[in-house]
Amino acid sequence: MGRIIVEQILKIFWIFPIKQDRVVFRSSQGTKYNCNPKYISEYLRKYFPDKFELVWVFDNPEKYKFLENMEIKVYGEKSLKGLFHIITAKFLIDNHGIQSYIPVRKGQEVINTWHGGGSYKKSYANHSKKHIKYLEKMNRETTVFLSSCERFSNCNLRTIKESHPEKIMDSGLPRNDIFFRNNSEIALRVKQALGISTEKKLVLYAPTFRDDVTDENYKIDMETLLTAYKKRFGGDFVFAIRYHRFTKSNGENIWTSDVVDANGFEDMQELIYASDIMISDYSSCIWDASLAYKPCFIYAMDLPKYLKNRNFYTPITDWPFPLAESIDELVDNIEHFDDEAYRKKVNEHYIDLGSYEQGSACEIVAKYMISKL
Repeated sequence: MGRIIVEQILKIFWIFPIKQDRVVFRSSQGTKYNCNPKYISEYLRKYFPDKFELVWVFDNPEKYKFLENMEIKVYGEKSLKGLFHIITAKFLIDNHGIQSYIPVRKGQEVINTWHGGGSYKKSYANHSKKHIKYLEKMNRETTVFLSSCERFSNCNLRTIKESHPEKIMDSGLPRNDIFFRNNSEIALRVKQALGISTEKKLVLYAPTFRDDVTDENYKIDMETLLTAYKKRFGGDFVFAIRYHRFTKSNGENIWTSDVVDANGFEDMQELIYASDIMISDYSSCIWDASLAYKPCFIYAMDLPKYLKNRNFYTPITDWPFPLAESIDELVDNIEHFDDEAYRKKVNEHYIDLGSYEQGSACEIVAKYMISKL
């Protein structure tokens, strides 16, 4: 009831016309400047500097005032100015879906970029009635859903494809365009931020979230793995840990010169780009890393439980990444990693899922936006 009342009150802003060149971005539910909205924003700023008015809304806008130096307006998402810009913008771009209390107007373009590639984890089946109502509103009012691959459209966006297939854009994810270009400055910037020597190689451990967010679900024998990577790939490695933002595990007392905390580095894509190897469990970030053919390993210590509670659209045994449920299995997969066979499996995986990733997602989205002006 409270959401409906707020939505009706905010309609007072409908007295102001929609500003045709205004674009409002929000990412990670207003907590970060990252993911697909960031890459669309930067593309528009670079290639259409005088075409759009760029606006970002955050929970904590003071942290992101630096964007104003790039001629990007920054507001609190629930401030009067933030709400005014949201309700008068031609384009609303979000990687989770527009806020439930926002009264979307006829003539606004709501672009849901989503925040995961491939088609792996299933969506939760047991949503509350309140959340189901929100999903119905989001599906109804969203103009465009970006899709990374055909299976994502068929599975993750099944109800949309069945009712309004024209809403699905076969673009790939804007944040993944980064993996189709060479930019050595990114790796240097990431390693500098993490305090890592440029001579060191980087292993990125990025597990997904679970309902049970205890440390036990994320423990990993880093020392043993660093030895295995050095044995198989050569060189000295540093282990970087990046937990999902919903994860409460804090990694107390584990940080050393060889194990670094990457949780404070907001741009996951740059972390992946700078890494030499990735370990994950069920996170779609492994799809992103594979686009650069980085060796990716699955460490799924709680697989039976995860299959029971969540399961997958694409069976985990069909993923091209070596699968281990124990440290011993993981070490064996590392030591016997075959790069040529791995690349072949990755390419077959793209065909199997019907990948749309071509490194041109930002351009596709921008062209769509230009066509709507």
